[in-house]
Amino acid sequence: MGAADTGAGLVAARRLTARASALVALLVAQAEEVELHRQNGAATAAVWLANASAVTRRDAYRFARVGEALGSRCGTHLAPACEAGAVDVEQADVIVKALDALPEDLSAKLRVEAEEVLVGSAADHDARALRAIGKKILTVVAPEVGEAHEAALLEREEREARAASRLTMTSDGHGRVHGRFTLPELHGAMLRKALDAYAAPQHLDTAEDPGQRFVAGRPTPERYGQAFQQLLEMLDQKDLPATGGTGATVVVTMTLESLLGGLATAAAWPRAATARPTRPTPTTSSRGRTAATPTPETAASSATSTTTSSTTRSTSPNDSAPASSASRAASERPTVLRTPQT
Repeated sequence: MGAADTGAGLVAARRLTARASALVALLVAQAEEVELHRQNGAATAAVWLANASAVTRRDAYRFARVGEALGSRCGTHLAPACEAGAVDVEQADVIVKALDALPEDLSAKLRVEAEEVLVGSAADHDARALRAIGKKILTVVAPEVGEAHEAALLEREEREARAASRLTMTSDGHGRVHGRFTLPELHGAMLRKALDAYAAPQHLDTAEDPGQRFVAGRPTPERYGQAFQQLLEMLDQKDLPATGGTGATVVVTMTLESLLGGLATAAAWPRAATARPTRPTPTTSSRGRTAATPTPETAASSATSTTTSSTTRSTSPNDSAPASSASRAASERPTVLRTPQT
């Protein structure tokens, strides 16, 4: 077999494969109608096909979508093309999704025209290219309606992208923070442009830190990581919202009175620390007991206590007699700390 015959054989085999796939799609739709999946307790006919063969559930559901569309709303142009092998199942799935995305109030005539254009484009475009054509198919068949529809789709995509924005950051406890984010396409392009400016070799070579300069062969994610650090460090605090203020926020969970009282105590602490009381020096008496030598502060306190006691005794109405010499001597003696004998 020569080159020409081999090429023709490949095209013919490809058409046979497409025709066989279209037949499988139609049989899955028929199996859904007769409820074949109830025989083994499967949820749908697509699940039954996935369980009965080596087809993945993704491909099985694709067969189900295409088969249902070929037998109902896409029988004018798409069904004959699939039966002839001109359109495979993957291309047919893209065409079905593009037609389903059209406005509900669109006339049947425009739907048939859109189906015809997409089926004709399948001869020269693969499934990915057909997906791009399908997004603008209404602009091709009805420009006055397509522009408004495309604007509405674009607005909906932007709104959904903003609603799906996410940012998560988690500290691993070793000085690093890991995160993931989801941004609209516009903001993602803005971030990439800023990072490209900081990660450019011309900018990195001007860094004072040798570790931040451009190194040939350094992975792009590493350069982007360093560029992101520089981008955050270059943020001006004046440009931050008033609720943020600075790059770091200190949260104080106390009242203003407690905070001021704490400051006053902290201010008086140095003075209190310099005037530390002197502990009494223990001494040993002649009888073996441990006595505390009074310090000037304890002596003054003891004298004040003795004077108060004497004044109280002398002015008490129940005790008119003067204190005895033995009582005065006992009150003037230093306090003796008795320790148990060992």
